Amino acid sequence: MGVKQSVTSALLKRAMRRYEQKLDIQMDPYAQWILQVESKQGKRTNVPFPVFSVEEFVKALKAGAVLEQGWFGVTLLPGTYEFASADWDSVFTMDTRACLVYADEDMVDPVNQKRYGAWFKPDFSYDTMLSFFYFGSFLFLRGALVGRVLETFEPSFSPADCSDRQYLYDFVLCYVQTLLKEDYEVAHVPQVLFHATQEGFRAEEAKKPEVVNYEAYFGFEPAYDACKQAFFKRKTAEIFFEECNKNGKKYHILNYKVPAEGPKVSVVIPSKDNPDVLSVCVRSFVEKTAYQNYELILVDNGSSAENRDKISKLCETYNVQYVYEPMNFNFSKMCNLGVSKAGGAYILLLNDDMEILQENWLTRMLGQAMQEGVGAVGAKLLYPQSDIIQHVGITNLSVGPAHKLLKEHDDSCDYYYGRNVLPYDMIGVTAACLLVSRKAYEQVGGFCEDIAISYNDVDFCFSLHEKGYRNIIRNDVVLYHHESLSRGDDHLSDEKWHRLLCEKDVVYGRHPALYGKDPFYNPNLAGFKHKYFCSYQYDYERRDYFGKVSPYNRTIPEVWYNNSIMLTVEHARIERKLDLATEQDVVWIEGWAYVLGMDNSRYKRSLILTDQEGKRMEVEIVDRYRPDVVAILPEQSNVAMSGFDCRLRRADIKPGRYQIAILYRDQCSRQRLFQTDDKPLELA
Repeated sequence: MGVKQSVTSALLKRAMRRYEQKLDIQMDPYAQWILQVESKQGKRTNVPFPVFSVEEFVKALKAGAVLEQGWFGVTLLPGTYEFASADWDSVFTMDTRACLVYADEDMVDPVNQKRYGAWFKPDFSYDTMLSFFYFGSFLFLRGALVGRVLETFEPSFSPADCSDRQYLYDFVLCYVQTLLKEDYEVAHVPQVLFHATQEGFRAEEAKKPEVVNYEAYFGFEPAYDACKQAFFKRKTAEIFFEECNKNGKKYHILNYKVPAEGPKVSVVIPSKDNPDVLSVCVRSFVEKTAYQNYELILVDNGSSAENRDKISKLCETYNVQYVYEPMNFNFSKMCNLGVSKAGGAYILLLNDDMEILQENWLTRMLGQAMQEGVGAVGAKLLYPQSDIIQHVGITNLSVGPAHKLLKEHDDSCDYYYGRNVLPYDMIGVTAACLLVSRKAYEQVGGFCEDIAISYNDVDFCFSLHEKGYRNIIRNDVVLYHHESLSRGDDHLSDEKWHRLLCEKDVVYGRHPALYGKDPFYNPNLAGFKHKYFCSYQYDYERRDYFGKVSPYNRTIPEVWYNNSIMLTVEHARIERKLDLATEQDVVWIEGWAYVLGMDNSRYKRSLILTDQEGKRMEVEIVDRYRPDVVAILPEQSNVAMSGFDCRLRRADIKPGRYQIAILYRDQCSRQRLFQTDDKPLELA
């Protein structure tokens, strides 16, 4: 081998090592999260209390054995466990109000000790607890309280005929019931303290950021109905279960019985100049709703004469109370006006573009809303004639209130421990379909009329939460929401976007304690993504990471244009700021590219933007892992990192039209490759 070949070979190997290092990092965000977050959480120690397996603990309960008076742990799966950092020592003192403590967990490969599949849990969630055993694989209990509960505990199952998990769930429900009655607390430590040993470890599973530990995910099956029945028997509430099948599993969803002569529900529908869509909403409501003790109230803030006539006829046909009061659009004011005309003990706020699909939908929601301590009850909303999710609850992310799982497919998918399947406690639900007692509505003063258009439902739910009410999403209640699937933020003018952010600021001004916080969304989960991923951010995900911009004055030789680069620009637009005080609008360009028939690990890339005067600038990009590209191009070499992202400060680039191109530099030779894209960047 000659000197030139040796040098080239060495350069290729070095380029490949860099490529593989980048790829390894981007394929395992949880490993990066561990390095970044756990190093800041303080030193962990061995658990200073006795730890029982679930088998040992249940055996002791059944025998009526005297347990430790202090703290002890119970583990449901084989694995390793740690004690929390010093920050959490106060939770485990003898004078604490906490009597049950649980933490986050993950799984570990027993051979190479690789950790994966983190389960980041919410803080104490009463209704989620009744959906399934969300405390997970490892929990701490107080021996003194365990002993007192055991004195009166009546198992729902014959001790000989139930599994240890059934018995444990049964006991823990009784334990929590006693704990809350005596004003004790359930505490959550948002640190990964348990590592379940998974003998069947598969490397491909560890690469999935949403992997669920199905060994730890239990309590929703029919086998656990009896312990939930016993829980409500002690509360003198009547419940029943309905079956749901998702992802090959059978779920029993807990429902509450509504008396035959149930309370009246006043349905308030704000609408203007929308008779055709409104007709679908009202007709489907009347024709499909089994629960009959309701009244319909339509609040119109100024439809045209022609549309007002159509709406009046619709209201006459379906016995709808028509409240016509011309005014500037103010959703909050319209809701409050409708409630002032209502005679029901419960208020259902309903958008005029909703379509009812199920007969028992309102009964399910009402049964939930009638339970003690319940505030707003929401429903799963899908885009019309599809299984695409529009709403499964509101989460207060670090970037602001948002809908998780937006535009994900619902059919046959169980996302992150039943987030689209089971009833869950949430910080909020959308007012597109929101049921609440009139008492709770009036207690928080209704909707804030200073928040006219956006985030008023968030503010309302925040107010309920701060009054001690629980807001709940009923994922077994499904409606179509005829909001456009393609609708996004781009349709808003600068003025409307500014108003949106101002209204968000009003919400946080009214609820400062909830700024960036959500007790039902773990702080270790991403605060900027619609799916349930860990909070680690790659550079391409950071809203404050900007590519370096510099003039590019070199001539582009014709030889660089050899059509070997396959370039796809997916987005080239303004990404709007999400916070008035700390952010600015940025230029965002995203896509993927590769060199046909070549080893793509050998190239370094940048974007070249050319303005209408022919002036060029070079923009630094961030390489991005794209498994979807690998899937469609199996014959191409090393295209896993073919994705690219870049953000530029809006102030760094003047308005105009820009041609987008990509420049490839071979790190093993002097070769340069250049390719333009047909899609221009338009900046107003």
